[in-house]
Amino acid sequence: MKELQQESYFDGGLLQLIGWTIVGALITIFTIGICFPWALCMIQKWEASHTVINGHRLYFDGTAM
Repeated sequence: MKELQQESYFDGGLLQLIGWTIVGALITIFTIGICFPWALCMIQKWEASHTVINGHRLYFDGTAM
């Protein structure tokens, strides 16, 4: 029996990704690197929430701690 292959795609926009990256960089710069882990998690969460693999949306629940 042949399996149905479900769709995989990314539904985030390039401008949104650039915006989140700039916000993360500014947070890192203004806190002298202390909040880098938080900024990185913020960007990873955005990327995961806009990615669908085999019909399942990814979920990121990491923390900066």
